Amino acid sequence: MKIKIEEVYNGYVITDYVWENTNTEDGTKIIEEEIYVVETEDLTEEESYIKILEAIADKLGYTYDKFSKNNLNIKFDKKGHKA
Repeated sequence: MKIKIEEVYNGYVITDYVWENTNTEDGTKIIEEEIYVVETEDLTEEESYIKILEAIADKLGYTYDKFSKNNLNIKFDKKGHKA
């Protein structure tokens, strides 16, 4: 799996590349990609990072389930050990 994150004027574009080995006549690989747009124009820097990380977690299968007792929660709430 390969994920690329690009910053654009109103947020980020996350591209997930999936390589498929196919038997084509000329031996080329077919590359399939999924693109996610994360708009962060009106968000703080911390809110933007959380939204990006949640989009990546979702791609990796960590989706929010309202019935689950254990969901991934990304937030900025812990001090460093030297603070």
